[in-house]
Amino acid sequence: YFNSLKTVNPKIKRYAKIADIIALQVKIVQNYSRTHRQLNSSDAFSGDELAYFSRVFSRLLDDCAETIDELITITTDGKLEMKDDERMKRIDQLYLAMQDKYTFSQSFSNDAKSLATSRIKEKTDVQTSRALQGIKNN
Repeated sequence: YFNSLKTVNPKIKRYAKIADIIALQVKIVQNYSRTHRQLNSSDAFSGDELAYFSRVFSRLLDDCAETIDELITITTDGKLEMKDDERMKRIDQLYLAMQDKYTFSQSFSNDAKSLATSRIKEKTDVQTSRALQGIKNN
């Protein structure tokens, strides 16, 4: 009986949420790459601020990797002794956790890009105002 608990049911291995979890991780990585590129080229942030953004995303990517590692453990024969319903429940929990990570990734990225846009607009407005008032930029 205990040996059968170490074998993962093939139906569980084909559970759609497994692919969804992996797809969400890919989207998070793509979002990070795109955001990182945009923020670095925006010239709106200091080096410390860019380092902060990188640290936040790095922790997020580490969390994603842990989720994927756990998913692999759950779906690999011989790793854990679990009943099918326990495996499904844990996969569902991992799916919800990855959705939360994706939502955070989107929100954090959008906030950072919005801040960059705001700073660039402010800088442009200051330059325009100076030009209209005949003040030279230093």
